[in-house]
Amino acid sequence: MQRLLVGLVAGLAFTLWPSGSSAQQSAQAEPAAQPAPAPPAPQAYDAGTVRFLTTSEQTGGRFAVVELAEQGGYLAPPHRHEHMDESFHVLDGVLRVTMAGTTVDHGPGSFVVIPRGVVHSQGSADDRPVRVVMTMVPGGFEAFFAGRVELARHTRRGEPGFEDGMWKLLRENERWIQPGAAEE
Repeated sequence: MQRLLVGLVAGLAFTLWPSGSSAQQSAQAEPAAQPAPAPPAPQAYDAGTVRFLTTSEQTGGRFAVVELAEQGGYLAPPHRHEHMDESFHVLDGVLRVTMAGTTVDHGPGSFVVIPRGVVHSQGSADDRPVRVVMTMVPGGFEAFFAGRVELARHTRRGEPGFEDGMWKLLRENERWIQPGAAEE
């Protein structure tokens, strides 16, 4: 048994760490590192600004990443995502998250995970802006923010047509966002 284990470990080590010539060939086959593109410009929407860092189109639908800078006092209404996990990395300000009847404020450096199907609400904990990096797995929900950018180009929150525009966006993105009751 001991000889079998030694043989397996040696075989695994040989497979993982090939000798110099095959390691060099492997390194040559890998594409050269490419410089990162310039970060996208923030775009205004009804709650602040959004930067589309990585879209689902770029990842084959696997995930998407956006940076949100939301104005102080803005809280998203209770909602859930049946087909998506969501996470927030807080960069600046304080993110307030209400989930499962509990409200927690998260400061800079915090990382919050909201599993699919969980009713939640989030936004600035006070009158100061909050800036977060939001990751969506799988990607697709970033289209809702792109729609909000377009809506904000011609209608502001509280103006005639804004509420109808938001309801239209919610219907168009119903795979990604569903309303949730506050007590859920």
